Amino acid sequence: MDIPIGNPVGENMELNRADFQKLILKFKKLDINGYIVIDIMTVNGAEEGLLLFGSGDVIAAQYEYLNQDKFINGDNALPLVLNACMATGFFNFYELPSKDVELAKSFNKQQLLSKIPSPEDIAAMIPDTFRGSKLEEEEKPRKIKPAGTVAKTGVTKEDVLKKYGIVHPDEKKVDELLEMIGA
Repeated sequence: MDIPIGNPVGENMELNRADFQKLILKFKKLDINGYIVIDIMTVNGAEEGLLLFGSGDVIAAQYEYLNQDKFINGDNALPLVLNACMATGFFNFYELPSKDVELAKSFNKQQLLSKIPSPEDIAAMIPDTFRGSKLEEEEKPRKIKPAGTVAKTGVTKEDVLKKYGIVHPDEKKVDELLEMIGA
């Protein structure tokens, strides 16, 4: 999705420690403008979901299977992004001025939702646990990309999290994030 660079409010926060239902309800209550980027690793490789908020409403969604260079947009992407909220991974939240949200809407027509869901609708769409599934391979040939990873290095998950500054947000951190945006 083409979105102006936002003001980082919370970065590199672990998904499994966040309460997205609570966060989305607060965003609606506070009329938040901005976006959340969710990054996870699955059997398909790296996956990324993005939710665009306008006046507290989720107005656009995109889900990308990075290794396969496959994008899912709009209404079809929303359940995938909300499912990813329950996976092991991390998320970032960026605030945008309302004029930048309008700009993002004009550049991302395919990602716009046909109907703005209520916070209750979104809460009902978030599963209790992550439901991963293998992406079916397409028959057409794929472009080969450099892997950029080193196999069998002995590097642990904790080493990677520490290197990139990924933190474990607890309830206090989520509350601080909400306070930073005016809760």
